[in-house]
Amino acid sequence: MSARNWMETGISWLAETVKQGGYEVKGEAQIPQIVDLQLAIEFLGGDVVMKSLNGTSFRVSAQSVARSLLPKGVDEETMREAVISRLKGIRTRSVSTRIVKVYQLPGGIVWTGDDELEYQQAWAAAGVDQGMDAQVALQVATTMKF
Repeated sequence: MSARNWMETGISWLAETVKQGGYEVKGEAQIPQIVDLQLAIEFLGGDVVMKSLNGTSFRVSAQSVARSLLPKGVDEETMREAVISRLKGIRTRSVSTRIVKVYQLPGGIVWTGDDELEYQQAWAAAGVDQGMDAQVALQVATTMKF
């Protein structure tokens, strides 16, 4: 697998030792850090970046991936791609891959529909529920990637 140029995605990586049950797991997790917000939104999508602002930590997701993959001896780049897949809602099990589209709405609400207009309406409504001005919420909702 050829290495992705991560700076073009607005993400840099921090290596961090992972613990499980109080004991260090052999190896290091790859923790994504946003260094360019606009590029990260273009790469990950606004909903994924919003999740990180609503308290869903990139670090927790990355550590979970590391605990799963470190015993398998995967390389750094494979782990990074797996972390990005987890953040985007793509889960891998055994030999099959199931793609689950998960969209984060304001207030920590999760939306899993498949219609862009419904998603934007739900996003705007959730934004208003969180105290946003209705026009601002609608304007932001229409810019969210689907």
